[in-house]
This record gives sequence, C-alpha cells and structure tokens, in this order.
Amino acid sequence: MGQPVDAAVIAVTSRGQAWQGERVAGVALLERTAMALHRAGMRRILVAVAADGAPAVAAQLAAAAVLRRNRVEVAVISAPTTAQALVAAVPEAGAVVVGPAVVFDPGVAKRLAALDDRDGDVWLATAPGAVDGALAVARTADRVTAVGQGGDVAIGLARVGVGFAAAATAALAERPTASVAALLDALVRRDRVRVLEVGAALWHPASTSAERAAARTKLLRALTKPTDGLISKLINRRGSRVVTGALLDTGLTPNQMTLIAAVFGAVGIALVARGTWALVALGATLVQLQSILDGCDGELARLTFRSSRIGEWLDSIVDDGMNVAYPLALGAAAAALHGEPAWWWVGVVGAAGFATHSAVIYADIARRHGSGNPFLFRWWFQKDDAYLQQALASGSGGLNLVGFFHALGRRDLFLFAFMVCGWLGLPAVAAGWYAVIAVINGGMAVAHVAAGGLRLRR
Repeated sequence: MGQPVDAAVIAVTSRGQAWQGERVAGVALLERTAMALHRAGMRRILVAVAADGAPAVAAQLAAAAVLRRNRVEVAVISAPTTAQALVAAVPEAGAVVVGPAVVFDPGVAKRLAALDDRDGDVWLATAPGAVDGALAVARTADRVTAVGQGGDVAIGLARVGVGFAAAATAALAERPTASVAALLDALVRRDRVRVLEVGAALWHPASTSAERAAARTKLLRALTKPTDGLISKLINRRGSRVVTGALLDTGLTPNQMTLIAAVFGAVGIALVARGTWALVALGATLVQLQSILDGCDGELARLTFRSSRIGEWLDSIVDDGMNVAYPLALGAAAAALHGEPAWWWVGVVGAAGFATHSAVIYADIARRHGSGNPFLFRWWFQKDDAYLQQALASGSGGLNLVGFFHALGRRDLFLFAFMVCGWLGLPAVAAGWYAVIAVINGGMAVAHVAAGGLRLRR
C-alpha cells in the first residue's frame, strides 16, 4: 500500500504562463491553485515551468499577497521544457500534479494524495462528458487508453507515484522536447495511467475569460453550507451571493463587510425602538437586510482566502450583540404601540436569555478552540462532532420535535419572520417569539453549565 503524499506540483506550460495572473473570484489563478493545494494539506508546493518563463512566475509568487497572508511558500523548479521541469520537481515519494488552468475543490487533491501508488502508476482525475477547454480521454475500466479522444475529460489534476520519474525519463529520452500533454500520451501508451472519477466535485477549466467566468459562477454557487437554514437557502444565501460576486474584485475585506452589514442592523434596531408602525416595518426590513449581508463576510473570506480568528470573533460578536439588542427594541415598540408596559419586560427577558446563551458559548469555544466560530460549540449531550441539527434530526420523534423548535429559533428564520410581523403591525408577536426562543436558549445554556459541559479550567 502506497503512502499518502504531501507534495504538489503546479505544471505551468508556455501557454499557461499567460493565464496565471488572470483573476478568478478575486484571486489570481496561480495563487488560487496554490491555496487550494494548501487547503488540501499539501505541505510542499512547487511550480514546474520552462526556464524562459521562470522569472515571470517567480516575480508573481513574490508579489502574491494571498500567499504571504496565509504563510504559504511556493518554490519554482525550472528546466528547458515544462515536462522536464515537472520530472525534476516531483519528489521521489510522488506528488499531486495540477495543470496550469483549472479551478478545483481541494477535496479532489486530498483524494488523489491518498491513493495507492504501489504499482507506480499515474492516477488521472477525470469526469464524464465533454467539457470545452478540457482534454478528452478514452478509458477502459480504470485505465486511460487514449488522449485527445473519448467520452471522458481529464480535469487537470493527477497523482504521480514512486515509479513516475523512471517512466517519465524513459518517455522524454525518446522526445526530449515533448510537452506535458505529449508526456501524458507517452505514459498512456505504456499503460501507466489509471483513472480517478471525481463525480460531482467542483472543478472547471480556466484558460479563457469565458471559462474563468464559468468557474467563478461555480465557486459562488458552492458557497451554500450544510448548516444553512430554510430561509438562508431560499433567500439569504441567494442575495448574499449576488452582493459577494459584485464585491470580489473591489478589495473590500471580510471585516469591513461585517461592519457595513452591522450598520444596517444597528439602524434597523434603532428605528424599531422608536415605536411607530412605519418605523417598525422599515427597521425590521433593515435588520433582515443585515441578515442577508451577514453572509457576505464569510463568503468573501472563503473565496479570497481571508479567513481569520479576528474575523470570526467580529462576526459572532456583531450578530449576538444584535440578538441581545433586537428584543429590547421589539419589546419597547410593542409596549408603545399597544399601550402595555409589560411588553418592555418581555423584551428584557429576550435580551437576558440571548446574553446568557452567548456568554456560555463564547466561554466554551474560547477555552476549547480559541475561536469565535459558534459552530464549534458542542452541547453536553452530544457524543461526537455532529452539528446539533443533524443530531436532532437523526433521533426519535421526540427529538425531532425538539429539532422543529430548534429550527424556529434559527436566526435566519426568526429575523425574516419578524420582518413580516413588522409589515403586518405585529411587533408583540415578534417580541413574544423572541422571548420564547431566548428562554429556551438561556435555559439550555444554564443546563449545559449545570451538567458540567463548561469547564473554564483545563
């Protein structure tokens, strides 16, 4: 059984040199490729390039802010031809090899890195069907039988193993100036190329402006997360992707986007607190708009590789600060509009419950993970790393009922519902709903502490 590899080589052909500086979703193609490999766990990343193109590639890497910010080092290996540089760059233990113009899910590189290379074969990542800009291949079972024809396409990634250097050197001995494509064809004729089907994994060629635009669209569509709630999937995520797409090339940072969204939310909450029918409706709409824009900071961070602990904390604190302030505003509005001072206290209950819930979660994730990501939090009754919604959905009917109430307490759903309540002149319904959610959340937080789930000492 072969060992997983942790090295990757980006093969930049003579034609491919012109594409490396082109941007896909706000990041230059060469930098995006290197970052995807880094996210796939590749500790050594090299660029194989013909000698005449090496200075330009080295200069681009030296100026790559994305790589510097993420502390990713990339070395350049050059030779008279790209194929010769590729053979020289691949470590003895093998490597994942990426072509000069492809956008891909890091998971594909992970799968390739973990493959068995005991036979010294090359594993070629393929997908069924014809795709403009991708190399067609023919196959029988798990072997590639021809290059340039066939019903599948090579997506631009491969895994080369221990025997690659010898086989490639033998092929280059026949044609020293062979291209990378010709080298692949020679290995196919020697029956040394096997197939890894990538299925539905994200990938797309990126050698033309049209292909890069299509790749950008795929990256934006892939931003949906398993933890997204119903309103997030149907409304919020669709809206945030449009905004994120418009902002990708502006240089706006995720943290700046968090603060911009926060302004909408803060103004909305202040308007709701003024307690007139029109201002409650307008304010609730602005808070819902903040909920949509709230997704943009994370989307920008993921697409442009700008995730940070500070950003996690800023996003969480802004969201939870609004979760505490909004019920106070709704309670004040309901009290003013209905002439019932008791509604103000309902708002206080909502704020207190959310404050308790947030404090317990922050204390836990800060101690355990040093992170501001609330999705890392685990309740005392969770036995594994399953997200709460998944754990509840897989339980008994009683637990599924709890899961239903949990869904009603999701931020995306209740903020949208509160906007509708604002339009219908029902701030009391929103304040009451908020208080019920807060009592449940606050009660669970207290139970978590009582059950020993929160240990402030290591």
